[in-house]
Amino acid sequence: MPRAAIFTEGSAQIGMGHLTRCLSFAQAVSSFRAEVVFVVAGDSFAKEVVESYKFPVTIVESLNSLSQFPQGEIAFVDSYLADLSFYKKVAQRYEKKIYIDDYFRLDYPAGVILNYIPSLGIPEDYTNRPLLWGEKYHLLRKPFWNVAPKEIKGEVREVLVTFGGDDIRNLTPKVVKILLTHIKGLTINVVVGGGFKNKGELLKLAQSNPDRIKLCFNVSAEKMKRLMLSVDLAVSAGGQTLFELARVGVPTVAIGVAQNQENNLKGFSNLGFLETPFRWNEINFEEKLLEVFNRLMPYKVRKERSVLGREIIDGKGALRVAQFLIQGG
Repeated sequence: MPRAAIFTEGSAQIGMGHLTRCLSFAQAVSSFRAEVVFVVAGDSFAKEVVESYKFPVTIVESLNSLSQFPQGEIAFVDSYLADLSFYKKVAQRYEKKIYIDDYFRLDYPAGVILNYIPSLGIPEDYTNRPLLWGEKYHLLRKPFWNVAPKEIKGEVREVLVTFGGDDIRNLTPKVVKILLTHIKGLTINVVVGGGFKNKGELLKLAQSNPDRIKLCFNVSAEKMKRLMLSVDLAVSAGGQTLFELARVGVPTVAIGVAQNQENNLKGFSNLGFLETPFRWNEINFEEKLLEVFNRLMPYKVRKERSVLGREIIDGKGALRVAQFLIQGG
């Protein structure tokens, strides 16, 4: 039985995006009967998340100071903080290596570079490297591998607001207030992540508008899929959740909240899934939000975006990566 060691970072403070896609890979590679262990530079929140998926995990302060590495043949690294010396240690210890690289961060040692940002060109420096490149290698959690066709309703009645596990820009209350004020008759489903610092404000909003705001806590991947299937539109950040929304076929207003989301937004926009993505700190934020939201209201537009999203993200990416490693890497 092959053994895969997954190295990443995640916490209530820095977010769970890396950890989420590593869990996607873990589920995929374990379906090929590989044994999986996690090493996470993180906190107790990250530990709870990994253990909820029944994978063993070691929490460390930093990957760069790691001295003991799990045994195994496969290494999978997803980090914005690990330095080149760490990657060299990994390359020396494991037979097969995959490094997620979102923005050409390092001159990586021997190993396969994985980048699944949509429609992103390959840099000249990478042309002679082994690559898993493009949206076909997206990493989604297991419930999103197979998704029933989404029904597109005639009118927009339900919207999903989701800004990851921590909402680092505190956008959720702001977006909810804008939608409450300007879009009448709308029910707003709000995903409240474990790392949110604005829970009190959201609870007050929901108590003041019990018929229009539904707060969703402890949202598992399966529950998130059901939420996405039930709503007519979504307002989301530009990270991992954006790929899940495309997979389900949810027409989406996407807002960039971090620099590392820029290529995601550009790629999905170039392919036609997104309508004019914008950033969290734009001066005319409210105007931009309402403009894009209203453009997505017509049935025909939503139907086109839904079909296109499902064509771009087919749900098989994590299995393709795992199969490459186990059978052909």
